[in-house]
Amino acid sequence: MPLRVRRIWCIAILFPLVVTVLLAGGCGNDPEVANGDRVGREGSSPGSAPTPPTGGFETPVASIQQVAIADIEEVALSPLWQKEFDDVVTASVSSRGDFIAALSYFGWGSWERIGVDIYRRDGETVANNIRWYKSTYRNGWAKWGSTNDLLMVYMNNYQTDGRFYIYDTAGQQQWSYFVDGSASAHMTADGSRIALINDSKGRLHLLNGDGERLAFHYIERGASGQFSANGERLAVIGDQQVQGFDSDGNKSSVYSVPEVDRLDVRLSPDARTIAATTGSSDSRLYLFDLATGEAISSHLLLPGGSSRLRFSDDSTSLLVYNVGSSAGVSLYDLTDKPRLLWRRSLAAVHKGRAQETKAAWISKDVGRIVAHYVESYSRDSEYVEDNWLLVFDLDGNPLHRMYLGENTDIALSSDLTTLATTANNPIDRIGYVHNDLMVYDLTPLLQPEDPE
Repeated sequence: MPLRVRRIWCIAILFPLVVTVLLAGGCGNDPEVANGDRVGREGSSPGSAPTPPTGGFETPVASIQQVAIADIEEVALSPLWQKEFDDVVTASVSSRGDFIAALSYFGWGSWERIGVDIYRRDGETVANNIRWYKSTYRNGWAKWGSTNDLLMVYMNNYQTDGRFYIYDTAGQQQWSYFVDGSASAHMTADGSRIALINDSKGRLHLLNGDGERLAFHYIERGASGQFSANGERLAVIGDQQVQGFDSDGNKSSVYSVPEVDRLDVRLSPDARTIAATTGSSDSRLYLFDLATGEAISSHLLLPGGSSRLRFSDDSTSLLVYNVGSSAGVSLYDLTDKPRLLWRRSLAAVHKGRAQETKAAWISKDVGRIVAHYVESYSRDSEYVEDNWLLVFDLDGNPLHRMYLGENTDIALSSDLTTLATTANNPIDRIGYVHNDLMVYDLTPLLQPEDPE
């Protein structure tokens, strides 16, 4: 069998193994017990794989419509407020857009200047200068929980050790937890479960809302986690394996990821569907039924790009973005039999620049899709990114574009109404760095068009 045929067959047969029945957990040891952390159930070794399911695959065909970014209506919004920082700054916006957290770090090597500020949407300072005064801290992150007003913060010392913190909106620390290495965290909507993943060491700590550990498992290094909307299922996805857990930390069998170049894997909010994209010679979107393990459908994608995935909150739509060299966007309907609704390729504002759709969001309630689109190039031997915010309706019609400036990162509330941008600039001629946080109300971009 030719190599290409074997690789495509591999994904169709092997990948459904990640969506099979839960088995009991086994045994393991926890090397990260510190400060009275309670030991829970421990990790188990990989289990055996069930018989692969059978199922038909189809590849719907749809025409690709090209969208010229320069032809989209350009809108300039004034920020609600902005703040200048002397240090590198990143931001996170709470789900409803009520609060913005700004983490500043690398204060010219001064650990005293590493910390978090919390602001209301109108710019009022709620908590200023949350600091830890630990001389070894040099890096970290801060992000809001899923749909609650709990702030997760992680600080570490050059990938060696660190501590995970939970704060309320007033900046009051609720509890903390030691982690021996870099970490990521994922929280259920009600805040009752937190998957704290030590990605540098390959360890999962499942915590409850009070910071008590419910379970510990060994996982792949660099793995990521996703909770279902109701918090009853957790998927931990690595480069080689996918593992499933229930809300108490009971572990499913471990299944190998196929050899085909896998780009992204997502669990739908209702925990019924697993979506996966592949690249290289395969370049497809695969959908699997979580309950039966059957392959639902296969859809051909353009080669190139990272083909990232995002489900709508009600799990009835699936957005695939950064598809192909033109960083295209596609939308699939999952209400019955999965079908491709539309595909859009993006024509660059400046021909010849590299294109990327860094992130995209979909809101069925608002009826809009928002994308962070980037064109990159070299200027005076420096790497430069031009950033835009693009707004589409659910039929794929481009509505607005908003220029966000150079070298800009963004954070967006789940309801798409509140945008925070951070721009971290090089040192100027007098050796001074000014980095900006700006907060915008996106409501004017989301309003339905006036009937003619």
